[in-house]
Amino acid sequence: MNKPQPNDSEGTQVVSAWCRACRGTGLYAGLGERGGLAVVCKDCRGTGENQIVFRPFTGRQPRTDITQVVAVNPGVTLAPEDTGGGVSYRQWEQDPDSVRELGREAREHYCPAWWYQHAKHALKPEWEECQKTNSFPACPLFTEKEECWERFDLEQAAESQQEAAG
Repeated sequence: MNKPQPNDSEGTQVVSAWCRACRGTGLYAGLGERGGLAVVCKDCRGTGENQIVFRPFTGRQPRTDITQVVAVNPGVTLAPEDTGGGVSYRQWEQDPDSVRELGREAREHYCPAWWYQHAKHALKPEWEECQKTNSFPACPLFTEKEECWERFDLEQAAESQQEAAG
């Protein structure tokens, strides 16, 4: 096993640890191995040991290659020019919670149920119409998701008014 370089000036440390995958044995026997057969553990290559490399957290590191941030991506290819949601990287740096505000969703690509299943499950609508399919894009309303977002926004506004009143 290639051993990582020892401690460096940035606080990176290397620790020898028990291999979790094989429980330190160097051998793995799972669903596919039967009758006393094992394979050499792929994680530690049979040594029973792994090297953990860590560096103490000193603050979030900047990214110069990122311009746009969305809260989640439930499963389509997104690029800044076609998300229709999220916030600029600069805004996210200043206020990481801003990306989760209502209205910051990638609404062009997702319906409210699909988005909030990943972003904040407590906000996921449980509409009867959503229960009739086994995948969000197969929903008969998916092509009219703007209407679903309008309904979602109205329901969220009503909930906010109720919470404020009482």
